[in-house]
Amino acid sequence: MPGIEQTHALSVQQAPSPLMQRSLQILQASLSELKHLVGNEMRVNPTLEEVTSSRDFSLLGGEPFSLQEEWDTYFVQSNFSSLAAEQHHHLINSLIEASTLQSSLRKEVVLMETKAEDISIALLIIGSLNEAGYLEASVEEIASLAKARPEDVDAVLRQVQSLDPAGIAARNLQECLLLQLRRQGKATHLESRIVKLCLNQLAHRRFKEIARVLQVPLAQVCRAANHIAQLEPRPGRILEDSVEPFVTAEVTVRKGRDGEYHPILNNAGLPRLRINSLYRELLSREGSNREVREYIQKKIRAGLFLIRSIQKRQQTILGAAEQIVIRQQKFFEEGFTGLYPMTMGEIAKAIGVHETTVSRAVSGKYMDTPYGVLAMRRFFTSGYRTKSGGFTSSESVREEILRIVAGEDRYNPFRDQEIVALLRGRGLLATRRIVAKYRVQLSILPSYLRKKVPAP
Repeated sequence: MPGIEQTHALSVQQAPSPLMQRSLQILQASLSELKHLVGNEMRVNPTLEEVTSSRDFSLLGGEPFSLQEEWDTYFVQSNFSSLAAEQHHHLINSLIEASTLQSSLRKEVVLMETKAEDISIALLIIGSLNEAGYLEASVEEIASLAKARPEDVDAVLRQVQSLDPAGIAARNLQECLLLQLRRQGKATHLESRIVKLCLNQLAHRRFKEIARVLQVPLAQVCRAANHIAQLEPRPGRILEDSVEPFVTAEVTVRKGRDGEYHPILNNAGLPRLRINSLYRELLSREGSNREVREYIQKKIRAGLFLIRSIQKRQQTILGAAEQIVIRQQKFFEEGFTGLYPMTMGEIAKAIGVHETTVSRAVSGKYMDTPYGVLAMRRFFTSGYRTKSGGFTSSESVREEILRIVAGEDRYNPFRDQEIVALLRGRGLLATRRIVAKYRVQLSILPSYLRKKVPAP
């Protein structure tokens, strides 16, 4: 009979050295993170100085070494996956404090005119909200944590539910919609009756059944349903951070005089470093203190490693960007429908690096294109075969689905199978499963929920 058993196995894996970890962090760091990292290093390493002249500088003598070879050896021997490379460990704290759902509600709670005990309970309630704004913990669980009576928690919950936005801290969709209707003065109106008694029929737009159950005219049901559709089923997203994280494009793509698009690396604000000549002289002097010499040597080695790591980072990003532009020329001419299927393995092979190096190099990096500032990862898409025998990207299929749905008859929307037929008519060989998957990704409802019922 098979069962669970313990086994022991020995394996040899290369563990990344501290210097290797440092170089990988520099490779994966965004431009703003890199600027802070360089600034911090300059504060602790006196041998580093910024080059102020336009004249380039050379590194201190010595045998050159290849960071690329070290990266590739590490990735191959450790069987490092591209998925793991996506886990971006930030090197610095955020420059902007994000305005979250909980932080916004806490500001409202402290202004409530109530007892200190009730404020403590309110803060527990807020801490139990999910991203959509729904209360995930039960009243009994919060009462146990707060060492309070359930009826007291229930009273505070009603106070929290009176905060903005309407519908916050509801325990389910029905309560969320009813809270919003009550805020609008419609607690006794037809809309509230529909939500209380016929929510399932409403979800499937069975308006005639609702009219029969509530014994009201179909026209009134249609008007009430249209009003309910304007309510917010996820009130928490209203308070989601409205401040977009500030990003700086690593690469700018512009059309040259030859009519082709070319990438330009953005080095603006990134200090150009070199080793201070004073410390070189101190190191070469006869009779220098041994401890001083060792200290200077250590700092110079650290400075050189930082300089070379940054240079290699910039070379890798520019190399990847050049290959992206070469392969995606149609995108720069036509937009997203011109995206061509492309993998990181193709780029890695073209520039002679490991695939995971490309993954780290484009992670958190942005490219300034004629169609806006886009994440470099967006250019790597899967593809589907076309009727002509070629390939098109998944982004192109999504764009076509959006166009089809935008132009459909609202009273007779297309079913998934009909969208498949329309895509095939446009030369895209997508399946119904693919259409359903992309429809969900694009937040497009099923056809029966998109259908508008004409008023009788």
